Amino acid sequence: MQKIKVEFLKIHPRNKEFFDDMEGDKWKDFVESIKTSGIIQPLIVTDDYVVISGHQRLKAAKELGLTEVPCEVHEYLDKDGITAEDWKLKDLLESNLMQRGVGNINPMKSARCIGELKRIYDIKRGRPNNNNNGTKKQDTVSALPKTEKELANNLGISERHLRRLDQLNDLIPPFQKLIEFGSGKNTLSLQLAEFLASRSREEQEELYKTFGDAIGRYKKAEIEQYQKDMEEMHKKMSDMQNLTKSLTQQKQELEKQKSELEEKLKNIKPEVIEKEPDDYQELKDTLKTIKEQSKYVEERLKELENERQNLEREKQEYIKTLEELKAKNKKLEKENSELLSELRSYDQAQLEMKYNFELSSEIADLAGIINQRIEKIDTLINSKGNLQDENVEILVQRLSDSLNKALEKVDKWSFNKGVMNVEYRVIGD
Repeated sequence: MQKIKVEFLKIHPRNKEFFDDMEGDKWKDFVESIKTSGIIQPLIVTDDYVVISGHQRLKAAKELGLTEVPCEVHEYLDKDGITAEDWKLKDLLESNLMQRGVGNINPMKSARCIGELKRIYDIKRGRPNNNNNGTKKQDTVSALPKTEKELANNLGISERHLRRLDQLNDLIPPFQKLIEFGSGKNTLSLQLAEFLASRSREEQEELYKTFGDAIGRYKKAEIEQYQKDMEEMHKKMSDMQNLTKSLTQQKQELEKQKSELEEKLKNIKPEVIEKEPDDYQELKDTLKTIKEQSKYVEERLKELENERQNLEREKQEYIKTLEELKAKNKKLEKENSELLSELRSYDQAQLEMKYNFELSSEIADLAGIINQRIEKIDTLINSKGNLQDENVEILVQRLSDSLNKALEKVDKWSFNKGVMNVEYRVIGD
């Protein structure tokens, strides 16, 4: 361990990608503990002073004005099939996950950590890693995790939880942002996010296009029902298109046969010959059948077109209903925001009233106490007649100095209206 100047230390370039800074009371307590006890656990840094573990300790040291911090310098090299940079990243991720706990980190950032560790360890989803492809038996057992279960054990979480978090990496970017940066109802629960991650990218994009950032307000069952309705609608449209295509081809074939038969019949002139050809009547019957089939196909095509138009209208009405629902949600969100703003204003007004009351009360009490004590002292002085006692003279002078200092502070107090009327009571009245 050695002391290294704070100015020499550098933040790991990917730290923010995986971990947030502590905030609020937790951060204040952390800074206070370092102020009181110092940095007990040294920072882990590379030989070129990049921080691997201890970014929050470094931040606190800077805030407290410390010039040096205790550090352990680690040398990172390519080994065991892992590059030096990945060894650094591995230590960055694991040390922070173990210190903070996976459950104390934003779920999306936890998912990124797990995804990167699986990449570094070459762990495939749902099955063990085997670098020798089963061609030979390994002589030594590596300390590096080879399966999701081993990685989960290393991180102190269940294999199921690890897989649930890892699945978040399959979400499209807009859904990932809702988990990482969303607030209130515009965020995704882990359960809903897991369901969305199980959908294909195309399905996710369609769902986001429909529901937008407000998707977190809907129940999983509602989204599933929407998907079911849309899939059924798409299937109907697809079946209808296929049938229309088939009937169109059939119609074209019938039209072709019809034209060929009409041409044949045109070339046969029974009135100028003694006997009709053997196939003449057969050709006429076939032509009649083809005309009937062609008529049926045309009518069926018209029916299909009507069905398509009705289905399209139904789809548009469904989408319109969803748009209206989204508009209502937006309106409700605006109303909620306005209500929260009014509540905050009310709370602020109440706080202001409480503050003004306490301030007025303190000023009134102080004025009353001063008035009461001055009256008592004045009475004692008048009864004594003169101030021959040296101690009394010193105390009077000290009182005068204190009052003058107090008046200097009072003169600095400012009021919006210039004058503040305070009705005070005299203690003891």
